[in-house]
Amino acid sequence: MSLLKQEGMAMVKNQAADIYYTSQKPRLLKDFDKNMGKYGRKVLSSYFGDDLADAIFREARQEYEALIPKLPYIGGKKNHLTINLIQSAWLLAFYRVLQESWQDTRGSWEDGL
Repeated sequence: MSLLKQEGMAMVKNQAADIYYTSQKPRLLKDFDKNMGKYGRKVLSSYFGDDLADAIFREARQEYEALIPKLPYIGGKKNHLTINLIQSAWLLAFYRVLQESWQDTRGSWEDGL
């Protein structure tokens, strides 16, 4: 297969990924809010209190929203692991937010563990 053909196929695949996830952005954010809002906030509140937990959740949601167009297309509904990829992005968003604020919250976090 020629290099030009391979590059063309890669471009089509990238466009499919952009369309697949960005076209579902409202639903993906709704799922994030429903699942991480219910369970993630509960865990965060137990460590940081309600106010800080809400702030972390809002920042994580923004981070997740920014991740959506960057998710690699792995087959969409045809691949049963797509949900795992999406849920991993939920956790990555929280990880990034918590990592950024680690210095401020390190004592509280370690006291709770």
